[in-house]
Amino acid sequence: MNAHSRKPFGVDLASQSAAGEEDPGASLEDFAGDSAAPARTALPDSTLPTWSSPMTEPAEHLMDWLRDAHAMEEQAETMLQTASDRLENYPELKAKLQAHLQETREQARLLRECIQRRGGDTSGVKDMAGKMSAMMQGLGARMADDEVMKVAMSCYAFEHFEVATYRILVAAADMAQDTQTRQVCDDILRQEEATAAWLGERLGVLTQEFLVLSRGAGSDAKR
Repeated sequence: MNAHSRKPFGVDLASQSAAGEEDPGASLEDFAGDSAAPARTALPDSTLPTWSSPMTEPAEHLMDWLRDAHAMEEQAETMLQTASDRLENYPELKAKLQAHLQETREQARLLRECIQRRGGDTSGVKDMAGKMSAMMQGLGARMADDEVMKVAMSCYAFEHFEVATYRILVAAADMAQDTQTRQVCDDILRQEEATAAWLGERLGVLTQEFLVLSRGAGSDAKR
């Protein structure tokens, strides 16, 4: 570096070394001096805030979920009744929906018995909401040109929702040590799984039937 060169920005390490190294053992208190704040005194445990949350027993959740399941079956009954009544050109699907409609009515009855045996009652509000939802869904399907496909997809999806519901109920009944309710929910679960499997296997064939009918009179293919 020549005489006209500028010293680089930063610390001159060489001059710092000549002046002596800083004490590596220096602490923050050495720099703080008299302005250092005094150490905090720990509060006794008795002065600390405490929080408590209400405990919900498995039996309470089980009762709520049984009521939800009953409302779900009320919704399913309305949906299946509407769909099976309207189907005209798909006899196999119509027969299956009618058969499952009878299963659904029996399932709702069994759920009511479980609820009553546990000292509760069904929820009229939830039941009515389920029926109204099914009616609106049915009206929406009627407006579609592919009504039968909308019905099949809705039923297939709804069956899987029911499967999930009853698997939860079986586990909850185990926790609540209610063997009767567990058996009822397990039996219903098997029925829902069987219906879901049947619909899943038939979706492809049903689609082909619909497309064949659509080539001719579109109104016949609709339902």
